[in-house]
Amino acid sequence: MEQFDAMYTVVDANYDDILKFLKRLNGFLAEESNRNNLRNTILSETEVLVLKLGVDLKGPSQIWIEIFRFLRNYAAFSTERQNDVIRCSQLFEVSMQRIFYLIGKLSDESSSFPSMPELHLGIQFLGNLVTNNETNKRLLADRILSKVYILLSYGDEKLTKYATMLIYNILIALPDLRDTFLYSASNAAPVILSLLSTNGSEWSLFAVEYFLHSPKFLETFYPTFVSSKRIALLDVILMMLNELKTDFQTSSNYKIPVSVLIFLANEFVKYADIILQMKEPDSDLCEPLEIIHCLDVLCCASSISSFVDLLQSVPDLLCTTIVLLKEIGRASCRERV
Repeated sequence: MEQFDAMYTVVDANYDDILKFLKRLNGFLAEESNRNNLRNTILSETEVLVLKLGVDLKGPSQIWIEIFRFLRNYAAFSTERQNDVIRCSQLFEVSMQRIFYLIGKLSDESSSFPSMPELHLGIQFLGNLVTNNETNKRLLADRILSKVYILLSYGDEKLTKYATMLIYNILIALPDLRDTFLYSASNAAPVILSLLSTNGSEWSLFAVEYFLHSPKFLETFYPTFVSSKRIALLDVILMMLNELKTDFQTSSNYKIPVSVLIFLANEFVKYADIILQMKEPDSDLCEPLEIIHCLDVLCCASSISSFVDLLQSVPDLLCTTIVLLKEIGRASCRERV
């Protein structure tokens, strides 16, 4: 720990000295055995350093990279250390201002972006700051969720991953916060569409699965999505059902809300004729491939015994399926003639 004893003299030193100090500090934390041996004053000492630099939010990225690396690692250790960061209010606020400055630069086409690795670390820091910490989740929700679509839509793979992790870590285990975001935030629909476009990212899947547990989620958003996005959502539900088939015998909890299956069963009853073009498809409402994916979901659900009674209770579902099978049989016969 001797290398950290000169902190208060370092903050009065030049740029190179401060950068060297931060790199030594992060090198120290890279050793797992050192992570529980930080002295109690290290965060407040770092706050002095950040305040020295934070006056100029357009300052060099190199130092901010090391600051965010330190804060990311420090906040990951425990709830108490997450709270320590918030208690160092000036440190927290200046760091937030720097992150907002970087997010603002993402949409500024008139100049080059300062440093993507810096923003990666900043978003990871916020993700660690809220993990399993309800107070911090609520503190950050109003400030950062309004900006997540900017992060998701920029097109940087790592930034999308870290932003999705942040969304999930803020909203998980807090249904009221989730529902406020889904039904009050103006950017909720674009965020959901972005999550459905991330090619199976595990954090995106986690977030969409969690959104599906909101009672009004499907009836609110499903009709507003284009068919390709509906199909992506149906594929997520099918994956959840397949996982449930594997785990069901050891779990008494439904992983799929019954409201999801009832909604999709009613959608199938309403649009099943489209599969055989017995009714003209409406490009704004439904397409045959979408109904086929919906049928895949219902078939999988019907193979889980605890969902059978539920599906049987949906009016006209059995009748619609029988009619569809008859029409498929007739079409097959006509092709053979």
